[in-house]
Amino acid sequence: MNNDVTGTLARFASTLAYEDIPQRVVSRSKDLLLDALACALAGYRGEDTAKVMRFAQALGESQESSIIGGSRLSLTGATLFNGFLITAVSMCDVYRPTATHFQPVIVSPALAVAERDARSGRDLLVALAAGFETAVRIAAGVDYAAFRQRGWHGPGTIGPFGAAAAVGRLRSLVR
Repeated sequence: MNNDVTGTLARFASTLAYEDIPQRVVSRSKDLLLDALACALAGYRGEDTAKVMRFAQALGESQESSIIGGSRLSLTGATLFNGFLITAVSMCDVYRPTATHFQPVIVSPALAVAERDARSGRDLLVALAAGFETAVRIAAGVDYAAFRQRGWHGPGTIGPFGAAAAVGRLRSLVR
């Protein structure tokens, strides 16, 4: 058995091709993307949305990245604000075994990088599939009861690995 879990996941994410993804996974990735976009639109009704928007605006003066349902912000600001919007009213999908919302953490940076780098919709779907699968594989290896008892929160501790896989795939960081 290969004990290099990090290397295995990195190779999976970096070499995944659209043709290798089962159609049901492509469909699920599309559904999760659409769900994230719809949740982000609902997020404009979130209690703290205006405060988070002001913070996101302060992160940079450039306007190279789109915010869902709105205008433009810096790459960092748009990534942060879109992630907030997706979960602002807690409607997005959840990976039930660990009660983790992966969409805000994975979809938001993937959208920003895909837009910036002029990647195709197909490229985005491959990146999302790689990111979701990576995050779920890591989450499946967690003793969730002990994890939560220690005060850990899935989106902030597991989600970034999925985000790194998705963005790494879009950026072709490992081959």
